[in-house]
Amino acid sequence: MSRVASLSVVLFVFMARGLFGISPAFGQIEDALSPAQGHASVIAQGVSVMDNGDLGWRVTRASSPQVNTELSQDAPGFLLADQGALLVEQIDASSQSRLAPGEATFLPSGARHEEAALGEAPVSFYRIDLVAAGEVNDAGADELLFVGQPFASPGGSRDIDLVRDVIASGEQIELALEEQAAPVLLLVTTGTVELVPAGNDAATPVALATGQGAALSGDVVVSAADGVGATFVTAIVGSDVTAPIAPVVTPTATPLPEPASLLVQAYACPVAYEGAEYGIDCAEPLAEIVFDLAAATAGTSFQGTTGGDGTVTFADLIPDTYSLSG
Repeated sequence: MSRVASLSVVLFVFMARGLFGISPAFGQIEDALSPAQGHASVIAQGVSVMDNGDLGWRVTRASSPQVNTELSQDAPGFLLADQGALLVEQIDASSQSRLAPGEATFLPSGARHEEAALGEAPVSFYRIDLVAAGEVNDAGADELLFVGQPFASPGGSRDIDLVRDVIASGEQIELALEEQAAPVLLLVTTGTVELVPAGNDAATPVALATGQGAALSGDVVVSAADGVGATFVTAIVGSDVTAPIAPVVTPTATPLPEPASLLVQAYACPVAYEGAEYGIDCAEPLAEIVFDLAAATAGTSFQGTTGGDGTVTFADLIPDTYSLSG
């Protein structure tokens, strides 16, 4: 009896996968919340590296010349417009800012800039700077308004914010300043405010009028005098914003190829078989069938012969593309 043989080949390939360990190192970002409390808002913000040593807040009042004059900012700080419209051009950054009363811009340490009045009306503005302790009394050509007590630099690359708040007549707000990295500067820009340490109602209020300031290190209650509201700004040294270090991928071990196995099964089908259920209908194992296996990349070849159960196994194969013939 003659037979027509049909081969059903089943392949099982197992590949090794290299394992890598990821060892990320991140700079610390302490707090993602805005420094503005209640209905206050941030009107200017910047980032500056805090030098070692003692620092202090300095507030001066200046008027802008009609002709631009190039200046160099010796410390990080803010320009806060008070009267008239002020044009500030940051030369290195090739940017300009028009400041109306109550608006501000941040100037990083070392920034070269020019200030000019827009129009013929008188222009005045505040400089709020965070300077080395030995320079707090150096106002230059400006009017010196406030000098803060020296404090130790918090170090790092710090977020510095200028926050503006408006309080109505008789209104009280509490500023939570206990956990700040450095004393907070408070400057009154309109009206009069009274300050009392939070939780100490018996304390004598400290009154600050327009153009006066204070450096605060604890929680404080701020209130406006009856009959008139007030506006003030706070300059806050915030979180260390050192940029995160990119994750470094380091192999925990040199990955080695894992050998694979390939199993070939050969079965005979009935004469003139035209069905599709090979796994059921073709159940007679074929022995003595020779198969050749060739690796495309490595160029190696293998040969095997099926046994009485119709199978032959090619073991210890490295990962590659193989061709099978038989």
